[in-house]
Amino acid sequence: MGGATTDVHSIAEGLPTQPQVFTQGLPEPKVKRTVEGDLGMRSGAMGLLEHFTPEVIAGLAGLPVEKVVAGVQGRTNDPHLLPDSLDERRLETTLAYLAVKEATERHVGKIHRFYTPQGVCYLQEGKDLTTLETVIGTGGVLVHSPAITRILSGVLPTPDRPELLKPHQPRCYVDERYLFSTLGLIADQWPEVSFYLLEKALRQV
Repeated sequence: MGGATTDVHSIAEGLPTQPQVFTQGLPEPKVKRTVEGDLGMRSGAMGLLEHFTPEVIAGLAGLPVEKVVAGVQGRTNDPHLLPDSLDERRLETTLAYLAVKEATERHVGKIHRFYTPQGVCYLQEGKDLTTLETVIGTGGVLVHSPAITRILSGVLPTPDRPELLKPHQPRCYVDERYLFSTLGLIADQWPEVSFYLLEKALRQV
């Protein structure tokens, strides 16, 4: 998670895990990355406000609508802003949760149900990540937030979108030293060192 975008990477085959489900469209890559340029914590925060509406964000954060609008505008104008009050921290957590939720929902596959003369048919579009065992969060808001579990719960299924193939019971970790991007740059040349540092940077939440 960053100030401008929320990126999701998945490393999984993503094939159907349920019977009577058939894939639709081109095969998905095992290693897949999506970048959501309208979901960010600072310069991309206005995209969250526009997508979810001030009223929805205010309801989740337990804040007045005007405070939400002002808080998002402040983040857009000042990428160095740090939440320095309880209300600001509640807004920060809510924005991060919604960014994770929406970015994950755009990344994962979905099931479409069709009715045929032979009965119900299910077609899968995209990757089935329901059995994914591990989720790792990285980014400044996760490093410093006291509500990491709440933020990462955005990757989990919700009753209102049963067609989405989100992870059901993953173990969640945080890159608490914010090393993933750096280690990715040196991994080809120093793979063992990178893996060692990666293990040290991860903390289960």
